Amino acid sequence: AGAPAPDFDLVALGYEGRVRLADLKGRPIVLGMIDTRWPEFLDAVEGLERTNRALRGRGLAVVGVFLDSDPDAALEFIGAHPVTFTPAHAPAGAAPAAR
Repeated sequence: AGAPAPDFDLVALGYEGRVRLADLKGRPIVLGMIDTRWPEFLDAVEGLERTNRALRGRGLAVVGVFLDSDPDAALEFIGAHPVTFTPAHAPAGAAPAAR
């Protein structure tokens, strides 16, 4: 928390395109790691939702990085529970890491 975000270029979930750190430069960013296999992942989703709704108007970028090894599980979740934060998928379930 509070450290510079690692450089990332992730697959966007629910729409065409990519989610890149370079596109978010100059804005404060919250990166939330989510995995639908975690027993309490809904708590993380709810926290990202509350944060995004409260602060997006002030320039905060909130990205939920789904770590599911199968992106279809994450797509199924956001299809059934639309989110207001930007959903992305880390290929092969690997979280973005500093380079």
